[in-house]
Amino acid sequence: MKYFLCLKETRPAFDMLHYSRCIFDSFADNDTVFMEEVLTGKPKYEAFRTFVSALILANHGNIDIVETDGGQVELSLLNKTTLSEKLASDAISSTSTVINKETVT
Repeated sequence: MKYFLCLKETRPAFDMLHYSRCIFDSFADNDTVFMEEVLTGKPKYEAFRTFVSALILANHGNIDIVETDGGQVELSLLNKTTLSEKLASDAISSTSTVINKETVT
């Protein structure tokens, strides 16, 4: 058990934005990609992190996850704006609105 805990300490911290960008980059010029292609060549812990990130992106409306007739998992790109980017953009818009209202009065 101690070995696995030490091994865990050598891995980088989970960064949702990093894994989101990796998923978005895997689309390249396509609107769809197979999950197998996204996960190929990754160590198990990276594959799990990528899969969890895909679920979160699907929950936020960035991608759609479907099972094909052949039983493969396919990701479809819907929107590349992550939740953190959307929240940051909304915060900037809100600040601008408040500044404009204060200037007008």
